[in-house]
Amino acid sequence: MQDITDEFITALRGLEETGAIEPLAALFSQAAEISNPLVEHRKDEEHAVEKFWHDYRRAFQQIHSVFRTVVKADRVSFIEWTSDGATTYGPFRYGGVTVIEHDSRKITAFRCYFDPEQISSGDPDRRRLWAPENADSVQSEAAEPRKEGGYQ
Repeated sequence: MQDITDEFITALRGLEETGAIEPLAALFSQAAEISNPLVEHRKDEEHAVEKFWHDYRRAFQQIHSVFRTVVKADRVSFIEWTSDGATTYGPFRYGGVTVIEHDSRKITAFRCYFDPEQISSGDPDRRRLWAPENADSVQSEAAEPRKEGGYQ
């Protein structure tokens, strides 16, 4: 029998492949805390869980996530992932970490952490981030502000 984290991964794959929202939304309590760097779910909004996942899927023409590391503890799971796909601006790749809190029956909190700059905005300069051959230079450029004393 799958635990709630495995059920989440299976349901998210279903959402990405077929657009089926209900199996994923059914895993969440209606009062679940849901957030990522771009969206914070309003608990008092009717059908907010369904809306969150509908908006997620609608943002991409196609998307496929790969789950690299899954760590499960009592009532919390940490999932490291990468997602590839396409938007109207072109292909993208981004990665992050998701924290799932649960009561073993329902997800009570879903917090997703990623760098929003990794999702293409249509800016050709940003698209170079997806090219593996540019990884060293991109990381070096990102490190420059740290070397100079931090980010503004």
